[in-house]
Amino acid sequence: MFRSFMRRLCIVGFGFLAVLFPSFSCAQTNRDSSREVAASVKDTRGPIDRFFDLSIGSDYPGTLIQDDSQAQLKIVTAELGFRYIRFHAIFHDVLGTVSVVNGKTMYDWAKIDQLYDDLLARHIKPFVELGFTPNALATSQNSIFYWHGNTSPIRGARAVNDHGARPLHRYPLDSDWVFASPTMKGKQPYWPDNLLKRYIKPAAKKAGIHKNIGWHTFRHSFGTLLKANGEDVKTVQELLRHANSKITLDVSTQAVNSHKRAAQSKVVQMIVPGVGTNVGTKKDQARTGTEA
Repeated sequence: MFRSFMRRLCIVGFGFLAVLFPSFSCAQTNRDSSREVAASVKDTRGPIDRFFDLSIGSDYPGTLIQDDSQAQLKIVTAELGFRYIRFHAIFHDVLGTVSVVNGKTMYDWAKIDQLYDDLLARHIKPFVELGFTPNALATSQNSIFYWHGNTSPIRGARAVNDHGARPLHRYPLDSDWVFASPTMKGKQPYWPDNLLKRYIKPAAKKAGIHKNIGWHTFRHSFGTLLKANGEDVKTVQELLRHANSKITLDVSTQAVNSHKRAAQSKVVQMIVPGVGTNVGTKKDQARTGTEA
């Protein structure tokens, strides 16, 4: 009886130790593996890689155009600084871009333009996937996802080509501006100073032009090219809206080098016949310079 009791007691004791030991071992291991991480904002090692706020995703246009989605987008751009938004199926029928009327394929870009304008107004750029085919151009009814993205090859490429050219003529109405502001939906232009700073001067610098560029540079260039093309002074004056031709000649135009050489060669030929007949070659430039 006593032996049986002791045997049972030993079994219970060993069982208790078996349960307790793994827990004790885990706790000891956790204490041994704990570590301390120290960070200092003053100890910089280079520029921050901002991959984390490059882009967010937004399903397809049917989701993106919803008011609640636009409200959320406003928050993530203002507070988190996301720069691009990626979504599928810019030609999805929810935007009504492509349709067939009386057997003729019709294109309506209004909803796409509105979507792009709303995104740019929130300072976020669209990262667009053409992805899926509008039903009007589909070659089958194969589709995926709950919003029925048609996966068949597109019939005809005009939609793709025209979409690629949209930034060039998004505001084609007579009432729209040439350099239309997307924020104002084409009804007001970009501010001239901002346009000059953001686009014109960087383009000039990229082209290797390091002189000071302003809006009057275009007027001077226009006047000079008109004069080089042989237009009479009165025509140039009126195109530049000058009060008199003196301003046109003295301020807004310059002689083109090739025309200077041609004029010089004509005088040289009057004095020494046969010289300077091939204006523009290095040999004749040297000869006319010697004779002059």
